[in-house]
Amino acid sequence: MLSEKIITALQQKINDISGELAENLKTCEKLEYINKMLSQVIQVNSIPTFVIDSSHNVILWNKALEKLTGKTEEEMLGTQRQWVAFYATNRPVMADLIVDAAVEDEIEKNYRGKYQKALIDGGYEAEDFFPDFGETGKWLFFTAAPLFDEEGNRFGAIETLQDITTRKISEERLRESEAQYRVLTENVVDGVVLVQKGRLVFSNCAFKTILGYDESEDLVGVEVINFIAADFQPEFNDYLGRLEYTRSKQRLFQVPCTTGKGNEIWVEMHVQLIQWQGRPAVLSTLSDITESRQKQMAIKEEAASLRKEVDFLKVNAKDRYRFGEIIGKSKAMQQVYELIQQASATDASVIIQGESGTGKELVSKEIHRLCDRRNQPFVPVNCGAIPEHLVESEFFGFKKGAFTGAHQDKKGFLDQADGGVLFLDEVGEIGLNMQVKLLRAIDEGGFTPIGGSGVRKPDIRLVAATNRSLQAMVKSGEMRKDFFYRINIIPIYLPPLRDRKEDLTLLVDYLIEKFAGDEKVPPLTGKMIDAFFNYDWPGNIRELQNIITRYISLKKIDLVRELPVAEYAAEKRIDDAQFNDLPTNLPASIEILERRMIRDAMVRSQWHRGRAAAFLNIDRKTLYMKLKKYDIAPA
Repeated sequence: MLSEKIITALQQKINDISGELAENLKTCEKLEYINKMLSQVIQVNSIPTFVIDSSHNVILWNKALEKLTGKTEEEMLGTQRQWVAFYATNRPVMADLIVDAAVEDEIEKNYRGKYQKALIDGGYEAEDFFPDFGETGKWLFFTAAPLFDEEGNRFGAIETLQDITTRKISEERLRESEAQYRVLTENVVDGVVLVQKGRLVFSNCAFKTILGYDESEDLVGVEVINFIAADFQPEFNDYLGRLEYTRSKQRLFQVPCTTGKGNEIWVEMHVQLIQWQGRPAVLSTLSDITESRQKQMAIKEEAASLRKEVDFLKVNAKDRYRFGEIIGKSKAMQQVYELIQQASATDASVIIQGESGTGKELVSKEIHRLCDRRNQPFVPVNCGAIPEHLVESEFFGFKKGAFTGAHQDKKGFLDQADGGVLFLDEVGEIGLNMQVKLLRAIDEGGFTPIGGSGVRKPDIRLVAATNRSLQAMVKSGEMRKDFFYRINIIPIYLPPLRDRKEDLTLLVDYLIEKFAGDEKVPPLTGKMIDAFFNYDWPGNIRELQNIITRYISLKKIDLVRELPVAEYAAEKRIDDAQFNDLPTNLPASIEILERRMIRDAMVRSQWHRGRAAAFLNIDRKTLYMKLKKYDIAPA
């Protein structure tokens, strides 16, 4: 019985062992399946990988590693020759050191500080150049880690590799470029800075020297606004923002800076917008312009002082060349001023002669202003504007009821000017009959108003003006000799503007100042001034005044006034006086008149042949022939 029990127990034990063996067999099959699956995963992985066991035998060498090293799986499996893919002589690879659980000193000996611990426990990673790898050598990045079984026993190691040769070459080239760039920037006298998002990314030694900082001091990361003088910081911030984000075209900027020692200097910056690490940045060179800036400021201050002095001198010059409202520095005008002063010192009659628009009334007013009668009336009379039938009543006045329409007494010009100055403008227009009456009234014979009975004897100083030749009028019988001699005691001749062009600049300045007021008027260009000096000014000061008034309003100069042919012909009609010097021979007289008319037309048109032909009512071809015939050309 005992033996049966023993047999039964043994049989049960055998069955149990058989069950365990079967179970273990299944587990082994599973593990083998898992190993095969992991092996397949590693084989198809694109990362070069190999595995060694605890005896350093290669147990896995994947396709990616075959491609990288040129060594096949058939060559490497089961061998300990993993080193041949990397070195010319036998030496351990990282996986060998991991399998042997090498201490860190051993790893340091093999990789000379080019390693570090990996994230996997017991693993290391490193990068190194392998000169014997392939034909020219390669840079490899590799990671090795131990492999443990279920009981924690180290049974091998796995190592992955990555070819980083291209990256290392790029890094080396970048380092070389940066080194060359630093050599260049550190050996230029101008400061060089790179600014991104308002902060310094790079600055050379010259920049630090210019700004007064120690060369050893690191300025990278400092906000560039800290170097700018406080008063200019808002303007600089605005400029920097516009440059970075709106691509401002302003590439030159001058700004005051505060140095490390606290003093202020001026720098000039030449800037360029570039891309740095994929973002906009400002590359700038700058130089110290403090000395030149100070010179500029001194020049500006001196210029401002000179401008003030010039303005002062201009005012003095205006006063020097100004006689009341009369402007002129020419010799002829200085003589006029002297005659005005002499005439003002007496009570004698004055005759002012000159072309229309030369300022005869201004001279008469100056005589009144300076003479003893300055506080008495000044009565201007335009003799040419008074209808002939009203001349006597205008000069002598009338009493109420003297004629139809005389509803009340009216003082004439003589009564109005009693005690003062009577200015007879265009005196040559007064008729002979009225000349007699005026002469008697002025020479203390007195006059009687129309419709009146008493004789009035006014105290009058007579100042007359004319644009005609009074001597010629006396000769032709248009003016009485006694009247002429009565008014022609102190003659004053006003030259035409064409004969005193040196006064043009003074006159233009005066008229612009007078008529522009507070309005800003652009200065006359050199071309305009040349045109003024080349123009004959037939209308004299009055024409100049009109042109300046038009310039203030329209901002343009127009000197040429083209007249229609009929108007020109009316202005230039020939009167009897023009025949006085002609010969009696008709053909010769015609040639002389023709020559005069053609030259006159050419001068009037400023030698523009087309306009001159229109004035003369002939075609251009005929005009050209006549010009050649008479040899007419500008003087």
